[in-house]
Order: sequence, then structure tokens, then C-alpha cells
Amino acid sequence: MGKHPILTLDGHLSAVTAVEFTSDMRYLATSSEDKTVRWWDLRTGTCKRILENNGIVNDLAIIPGPRHDLLVTCDQNGCVRVWSLRNSEIEHHVEPSGSEKGAIRGVAVSPDGKLLVAANNHGRCFVYRLVIRHEVYEAKAKRRPLTANEKYVDMELLTSFDAHRGCYITKVLFSGNGRYLVTCSSDKTAKVWTFGDYLGELSEGSSDSEQEGIEINRTPDSDTRTKFVEDLDPSDLANKSSGTRGGTSDGEDSKNLKISLFHTLQYHKAWVWDAAFSNDSGYLVTVSSDTTAALWDISLGQVIRELHGHEKGVLCVALNDATSNY
Repeated sequence: MGKHPILTLDGHLSAVTAVEFTSDMRYLATSSEDKTVRWWDLRTGTCKRILENNGIVNDLAIIPGPRHDLLVTCDQNGCVRVWSLRNSEIEHHVEPSGSEKGAIRGVAVSPDGKLLVAANNHGRCFVYRLVIRHEVYEAKAKRRPLTANEKYVDMELLTSFDAHRGCYITKVLFSGNGRYLVTCSSDKTAKVWTFGDYLGELSEGSSDSEQEGIEINRTPDSDTRTKFVEDLDPSDLANKSSGTRGGTSDGEDSKNLKISLFHTLQYHKAWVWDAAFSNDSGYLVTVSSDTTAALWDISLGQVIRELHGHEKGVLCVALNDATSNY
């Protein structure tokens, strides 16, 4: 890797808060404190869309699909919005916290596009069933008049739970295989959550219209060892830090969604800001204000490598251990 960037994208007027690539690496979405989201064509380096929000945009997530036409944002005003990139319109919006005012710090969409999780400033996560009706998209494209009940995107609140009670949630993300949800927090921990068999039930019970065009990021089982840890010294596998196991969270509800705490990852001495999964979902990297990064074995909930070198706090991380090249 050279010392110079291969592409510089100019346009935001304030700090950039989040970036996300499409699965084919052709486009990049960025959000900013300037209250906008920009959609970039990476082949030309040009901005194709500017979505104007009414508050600081804290995070974004691209909804999986072949069209790359939907993304989700969350903002400082406590709102979650689903945007259409085809016409720059808001297809759906919710305010998860309700009377509990506060910013929504992070959003994540499951790899199959069926679940959306939003996390607020009070340590609480809200889990929605995300419904995308592709027949409505086709109708809109053909300019057919729609009834009030015909929505391209809909969201159903399934449950909410306290992931880090009374603390900031700084990041929320799904694993590539959809088995795990990770939350990072100001309480110096990251937590790994599981959804039981609910995602499988969603996939089996979905209508053809909902399944059409859904792009699922399939990865090997988490038992598979990723290539970058094959050369670890056995001493690195010592129990340098441990994660505590937990039971079912308070997020059980009548809709058969059971969210269980799998591990509490305790290693860092300050805020945990970000995390990234390995390609096989078996490993996780976390970064912190304490200037360190840690590589975790998800199945064990243990640190297997400590990464030092930064002189200041580490705020974000990206991991590329895939064998394919774009």
C-alpha cells in the first residue's frame, strides 16, 4: 500500500461521521455533521446524490440488495430514516426513543436485509423487522398511482433492550453471517448478542416479493479459522482477557424474538468506539480511546492478540482478511 490515497472525495462541509461501501465496491456512502449524506461513484470519484437531513447524521447503513437503492441513517435529533437513492426521498422514518429524548448513535442492518437495529444515547437498542416490497418499487417506477397502504419500505418494532444501561452506545454492527450483533460502549466494553433462530424463521417465512433481489452475504461457519490468525504464537492464545457469558436479555417479547447476551468483551480501559468482524465472522477487532486495538475469538470471548502503537485514541477500524481482490 502506497503513502498516497488512490482517491480523495471532497464535498462535506464538516466532520465525516460514517462511511460504508456497497458489496460490489462500486459506490460509497458517507454521512457528516453537515447534516448530509453523500453517495459517491468510486469509478469516477463523483458525488451522485446528496441527501439533506434536518440534523447531524451520526451513522448510516446500506440495505443489502442488487439495486443499492436504499440506505438507513440515524441522527442527533433521535430519528431513523430510510432513504431512496433513486429519487432522494424518505421512504420511512421512526423515532425509536419516543418520550426518552436523545440522539440515535448507530444503526445496523442484518446481512439478509430483514432486521434493523438502532441504538441510542441511553444504552438501549431497538430492533425492527424491515419489510421491503419490491412490487411497490416496480409500480412506482412505472408511475402507477399507489394506495395509502402500499409502502415500498415498512418497519415493525419487534423489541427493545438495554445493551449498556445508562451509557452511550458508540457502534452497533452485525456479523457477516448474521448470527451476531455487537454493541460498543462508553462503559469500556463491547457485547456480543445472538438472535436465536429468528433470522432463519424470517427467511423461511418471507413472501416471494420480500425475498426477490435480496443479496445475502454468506460466509463460512464461525468455527473456520481465518487465514490471518494461522501464524499466531500459541502464547497469544492465553487468556489475556476474558468475556463473560450472559443469559437472555430483557428483549424477549411475544413475537418470538429472543436476544441473548453471548459475551461481554472486557479488555479496554476506556471507551470502545468501533469494531469489525473477520470475513468468516469468527473474529472481531475492537478499538478504544485507550490507544489500543484487540483481536477477539468470538466463540471463546477472549483476546488472542493485543495491538499497540497509536499515540492517541483509536476511533475507527476496518478489517480486510478476504481472499478475493476487487
